[in-house]
Amino acid sequence: MAELLVPYSDLVAQVAAVALACAIAALVLRGRIDRIGYARAAALTVAALMGAVGLGNLWAAVEGAADSREALKPPPGVSYAQKCLADQSQPHLSDYFDWLRGVMPADAIYAGTGDTCHAFQLLPRVPARPGQAAGWTVYPGELPPEALRQAERERALPDAERTVFVYPGTEHGAVRQGPPE
Repeated sequence: MAELLVPYSDLVAQVAAVALACAIAALVLRGRIDRIGYARAAALTVAALMGAVGLGNLWAAVEGAADSREALKPPPGVSYAQKCLADQSQPHLSDYFDWLRGVMPADAIYAGTGDTCHAFQLLPRVPARPGQAAGWTVYPGELPPEALRQAERERALPDAERTVFVYPGTEHGAVRQGPPE
């Protein structure tokens, strides 16, 4: 019910502000119009009316901006950079992307996910454009069975020689195409 009354209460407040401004202008200008002239009296009245209405609108805009900022805040324990993951019900992937940023070089070009939020997590690494060769393939879901078998075969190799990287405890990972970058 209160939501229905808010626009009308704003209207009532603005009408009251206009009436108050008119009353103040009438008191101030009573008997003085001859001395200051009609043009100045009209300008003062308009300025008082605009100030009364404008102040209410300014206050409403400030409150609206505060509400917007509050709505954009990430949930507790989530950084602004990871907010989109929480918004997409994927907060469990934040640790995976932290790990992946440590595995992939900063200048990597990757394929495998077209999700804008995932791309945001991997910056400054960039997704491959259509037709562009990618040095990495990212798997925020499960790695293909062949990639998992390859990861098992490469387990004893140093990172510089491996092509498949698996996030510990999951089947998420990334595959490096060709020689190390």
